[in-house]
Amino acid sequence: MNDHDTKLLARIKELHTKATYEGHYTFTEFHNITIKHLIENAGINDYEVFGGYDNALKVVARFGNPNTVSYEEPYPISVIKITPASKKFTTFEHRDVLGTIMGLGITRESIGDIRLYDNCAYVFALDKITDYIIQEISKIRQMPVTLERIYEVPDEINAQAFMMLDLIISSERADCLISAITGLSRSKAEALISDRKILLNGIEVTKKTAAIKPSDMVVIRGYGKFIYDEKGKETGSGNLHIKVKKYT
Repeated sequence: MNDHDTKLLARIKELHTKATYEGHYTFTEFHNITIKHLIENAGINDYEVFGGYDNALKVVARFGNPNTVSYEEPYPISVIKITPASKKFTTFEHRDVLGTIMGLGITRESIGDIRLYDNCAYVFALDKITDYIIQEISKIRQMPVTLERIYEVPDEINAQAFMMLDLIISSERADCLISAITGLSRSKAEALISDRKILLNGIEVTKKTAAIKPSDMVVIRGYGKFIYDEKGKETGSGNLHIKVKKYT
């Protein structure tokens, strides 16, 4: 287990213990959906995760048993809609929005997914920093924008936001999976790793032999986000059929 996961696991156990002994819900900040594996490997079952909409990649974990907590408490997540102030401006990109928010000194764990739809950006953020973001941001990439807190997101945001890829790989190694996803040669896939363009469950991949297992999240800069969804049967030559979700 790397240092990041070790610290996160300690925080998970702390929050779970507090929820259990004090009889109320506790919440993490935003983390990759793969936080579920850390929680379950720690033997914790009384939890749920939610990112503000269905199929979110960044989620908040909530600890507490509904049978012992006598009230319902919503997740501390708000949605900020960012709209160009003038229709003559072109839309912005994910990195433009995230970069502007991070420029306020806000931690990455305070921000969930950022979804782009119909020339607007929908930012899922922790309640505690939402008003600050709305008050402080007036431009993105020199483009005047308006920000508002909304309470319902478009159906298109809630819709299943991925396409399924059926692939064949020779091994569950990082270089093999990256090669299959991108269509690049193995050597070019290795170059992406050397250029530090690959994240596995939020952690930078440094070795081409890094093991990838089902439910792992892989980010390939320039290509997108992927979930290794399912391991299938071996082919006659010993290769492996797999299914990978590509988030759109």
